[in-house]
Amino acid sequence: EVIMKQDKEVKKGYGNTDVDLLLEYKEELMKMSSEYYEIIPNSQYVNTQPRPIDQIHLLRGEMMKLEDLINIERASKILLGAALREPSLNPLDYCYQALQSDITPLENGEEATILMRYINQTKESNYKIKNIFKVDRRGEAERMLSLKKRGQRKLLFHGSGNSNFLGILSMGLRIAPPGVNIAGWAFGKGIYFADMFGKSAGYCVGRTYGYNGSEEFYMLLCEVDLGKMKKVTQANFSEERPKDCDSYLALGQTEPDPSDTMMMFNGVEVPQGEAVRADIPKQFVGQVYIAHNEYIVFDPSRVRIRYMVQFSQQEVFFTTFLLSLTRQVNDFGSRFNSETNIKKK
Repeated sequence: EVIMKQDKEVKKGYGNTDVDLLLEYKEELMKMSSEYYEIIPNSQYVNTQPRPIDQIHLLRGEMMKLEDLINIERASKILLGAALREPSLNPLDYCYQALQSDITPLENGEEATILMRYINQTKESNYKIKNIFKVDRRGEAERMLSLKKRGQRKLLFHGSGNSNFLGILSMGLRIAPPGVNIAGWAFGKGIYFADMFGKSAGYCVGRTYGYNGSEEFYMLLCEVDLGKMKKVTQANFSEERPKDCDSYLALGQTEPDPSDTMMMFNGVEVPQGEAVRADIPKQFVGQVYIAHNEYIVFDPSRVRIRYMVQFSQQEVFFTTFLLSLTRQVNDFGSRFNSETNIKKK
């Protein structure tokens, strides 16, 4: 909130900015940053003064780390429980039971063909699909059926770091509680999805295997009930859930061809077309700045995890580095202080 006030004051321009007020904001941000680093230390600043968290992109980076911590905590509890029960139960069996999900490999057939076409038409990079798993989290089907107001349903991508998946599969996709901005995205506190595989791939952080640059990633495909959807273009982060809709569609410049769509699960739309330039409604022309559509829902009961995709990219390109600034240093390690090495060819 202070960062937004600071930015608003700066935008007033030379001669109109209240310098004293800016200094007040700066001091407040330095104080809050110092308090934050006392709770969440960062070895990057062992011998230097920590940089104040005074810009939105820095804040979002820290929020993503907090999200990782929450999921790592859940994963650690599961692994600790597995260790304690080892004398009487195989640790792998314990971990699988703790996920509260039925996970089975997807066999070749029409279902797999539809999903692979969706992925291949929207992946925009040299990703190799290794496996697709069907996921059935206990209680999610019943929860979605109990919705009083239902709307358009789409199969959408959700990317996340490897260290988050034990937490996601065991507790589902969640929205941060009031006062905890772990997501920190521009269109409010919700669960974010995309209709482009390549878009969500940017949020996946994999473990590097060996020295050939090959990496493993995981991504979710979720059935999302959008309810009453509102189209938006302007970022407007708010703690409050919108009262006039159930979800946002943040319009992007590129989307899967809307004229080529399949239906699954009695009415769930699955895009099949190649990526095309989006047909922007007249009232939004000149206002669309993001590359791809983003779907934001504000109620977890509108989300049902359907599939988990395991994929890799054989060569690490600079563009991948930009999309995924940090990499996992162990199976359940956080993104903190990881180093990325790019081998120049």
